[in-house]
Amino acid sequence: MRRKFEISLLFAFVFVFVFVFVATMSSSCGPAADPDGASSAGVSPEAQSGSKNHPSGEGAAESAAPDSGGARNDRTGPGAKRLGEFPWPQDGLTPRVSPSEAGLRWLAARQAKDGGWEEGLPEGAGESDDPGLTGLVLKTFLGLGYTNRGRHAFAKVVSKGLRFLKDHRGENGRFTPAGRPGSLLDHVAAASALIEAYGMTGSPIFKQHARAGLEALAVACETNDVSLLDPEVARQALLAVLSARMIDEDAVQRGRRAPFGVDLRQFSSLEVWRTASLDATGRDVALAILTRLVFDGNDTKEARRDLQRLAEPVVRQPLSWTVGDPGDEPADWSVLNFSLEAVPGKAAHEWQRAARRLVKDRQAGPDTAETVRGSWDPETLSPYSGGRIRLTAHCLGVLWHRCYGTIVVVSRR
Repeated sequence: MRRKFEISLLFAFVFVFVFVFVATMSSSCGPAADPDGASSAGVSPEAQSGSKNHPSGEGAAESAAPDSGGARNDRTGPGAKRLGEFPWPQDGLTPRVSPSEAGLRWLAARQAKDGGWEEGLPEGAGESDDPGLTGLVLKTFLGLGYTNRGRHAFAKVVSKGLRFLKDHRGENGRFTPAGRPGSLLDHVAAASALIEAYGMTGSPIFKQHARAGLEALAVACETNDVSLLDPEVARQALLAVLSARMIDEDAVQRGRRAPFGVDLRQFSSLEVWRTASLDATGRDVALAILTRLVFDGNDTKEARRDLQRLAEPVVRQPLSWTVGDPGDEPADWSVLNFSLEAVPGKAAHEWQRAARRLVKDRQAGPDTAETVRGSWDPETLSPYSGGRIRLTAHCLGVLWHRCYGTIVVVSRR
């Protein structure tokens, strides 16, 4: 009897030892190495593994579990993967970081204390009032896999930014600057960011604001708001509808209720961007591809060939940093880069690689002043109407090419 007790005690001891050893090893493992050789210490575990991590710090408020319509966290952006990206050269003093992480660090340092971004504010400013620019910047963080969740350097940055957008939603569902009407561009950029945030986290806290933003966009489309004829407004609106539609389809495929219930008939006024002429610019082609993805999808070979034919004239044109056409600048390259993820063929992928090389060559590198390091200078582009924050966000949009919507689209090739 005593021998049986000793054997049982030995087994219990071995079991406890193995459990403690495995738990210790799991918690001590660092982040996965960046394939391009750059440090990935700033990459969220959520982006690397797709698991749902508990937020830390100020991100805790948005940590509610996803509801029945919540998105799958394994569709979070790639974060550490940063396909086609190479780290800055190491000089022995500057830590090796990838161009996209350097850009995000610069953007994070320009965030106002209230969570927003606005051109011309001094570093560390207390208040900002530009929900459109804030939405654009946040989509850059989200596109690289950084949400408000996880233990990474940008969790609080993203959390504060999303809170800023929520605080700027009016009673009519529109996201506007405080105390003034604002523009439809402000609204669609902010709504698109919140839709992406909901798609990546499934948080019901984001869901109500994302749905309200989409409903306000539907009203603008149904009333034929003249602002939708502005290419910048149209592309942000199309991106918002595309992501919402993909989130809906993903939920239905998993036997859950569609969280947005997108009715494409409400957005039919956006179909005006469906066609592109033979001499179309990158902007025109990107809008035409986005429109067809929203209203037609790319589930068939015929649809994919149609997208390939549409993109062919533009992707074979050489790229130049000098803006010679109003439809050919980093803002247009960013959305075209996004759209080309759904286009098969070698030419589209070669265009993406060429665009990334061009953009990286123009980034303020590690040997520049800390106040500009990692950003892009708008004075090197003529004409360019935006500021350094906007240009940096657009250029980072060329370096990344996946977010919730495109991952779903690309997976159906």
